[in-house]
Amino acid sequence: YSPADLLRSKRRAESSLAALAACIKLMVKPRIWTGKADVVKAATKIASQWVVVCSENDWAALGWNETDKACPWMPISGSLESFGIDLFVGDAWFEQRHSEMDLDDGDGEYPGASEGDSELDATMEEGKDSNENANVKIDFDEGDNILISDTETEQKPNLDDNAGSLSFHGLCKALLEQAFQSSSSQISAALADDVLPYRASCLACLSDLLRILSNIPTMTESLLKYQVDLYRMVAPAFLPVVGKEMFAEANEKSSATEPPLIIAKCLDCLASAFWKGIGNDVNGNHPEEETVSLSGILRSVGGSKQPAWTVRESSVLCAASLASRCSVSCLRNHRLIDNFLESSKHALRDRKFWKVRVAGLQLLLTLVGRAGDATASGGGSSSVFTMTTATPPSVVDANKKEKQLALETLLPHKETILQLARSSLTDNESKVTALASDVINAMVWWP
Repeated sequence: YSPADLLRSKRRAESSLAALAACIKLMVKPRIWTGKADVVKAATKIASQWVVVCSENDWAALGWNETDKACPWMPISGSLESFGIDLFVGDAWFEQRHSEMDLDDGDGEYPGASEGDSELDATMEEGKDSNENANVKIDFDEGDNILISDTETEQKPNLDDNAGSLSFHGLCKALLEQAFQSSSSQISAALADDVLPYRASCLACLSDLLRILSNIPTMTESLLKYQVDLYRMVAPAFLPVVGKEMFAEANEKSSATEPPLIIAKCLDCLASAFWKGIGNDVNGNHPEEETVSLSGILRSVGGSKQPAWTVRESSVLCAASLASRCSVSCLRNHRLIDNFLESSKHALRDRKFWKVRVAGLQLLLTLVGRAGDATASGGGSSSVFTMTTATPPSVVDANKKEKQLALETLLPHKETILQLARSSLTDNESKVTALASDVINAMVWWP
């Protein structure tokens, strides 16, 4: 990389960090106004562009050429230090905020607050009234010359020197707190109709962030631990909303009835938070990771007594995510398989909303995908556990064993799955019949 490329990458990272700081500053204020949801979406989109880059320590993309230490202007950090305490790395903002900040005061402290932010506020105000440079053409060649000439005289970005990178878990916790306010006065306000779209937007953004983390191609042991800690942080807030009768004592917020939209978004967040291997907690210290209980909750919330079709769809899709990521030892529990099949049956009985039926077939396709396909004996598979050519032989052997165990578990339910899939071949919706065909096709090689 040339000096101009590195400097351009550095400016891009610094600008992203400054934009994140400005968005977070507005987001954490307790007041809710029209357009605040757009601020949350902007912060999420900016952060999502840097998650993979920062998780893989791609220093060149950050404009940092010293590999022996971390980049100081990294937009987002995945450090496990001060988990659930920091919003920006090292600020212990959640502890200070709950002990010092008055939630009723919209002008309280915000992350990275400093004298330099007054200049940032002034710049933002000036941008509202000044459009004199809107039609000026950009000379990229001249811009490169300016970048090179400014290498030695470069100034630091307009941020607090003590404010580090935005913490990924801190952003997730901030979105969670925006969706579920911690004070009783804010809970009553959160049930108002004008606040509902904002809460749903916060949960949707949280789901997007968790899904990006789950889809990172290179899964390391530290990243897996990070996913587990994130799930243990967010699950206690969602499970009382989704399974009120089972977790009512765990969270006092469950006493309030949440709108169906919020319940559906909570289910989406749970589906995104599951990690590969969930259910391996042999000590039973974390009941929120017990897969049979989770599948029972999803079966209940999406049952025939649920009037909201969005909740029914989200519950079945959440069950599909659980089926794809639970450990093979948990999958061999027939109670778990029965709950999955009952959830699919409830979804396929819905003759009014085809998206619910699609979700039911997606759950079946995920289940049969755990057993691999006709080439499973050669290591190939169309499931989410497909191995790459660079996978070590020991991992490939373990993957084959998992598929074999999954097949042995699902074989007693073969006729039930085929019956459910065949009943959907005559559906009026083409997407339903296509998925039903995929399910049957994935099972043609089964003994």
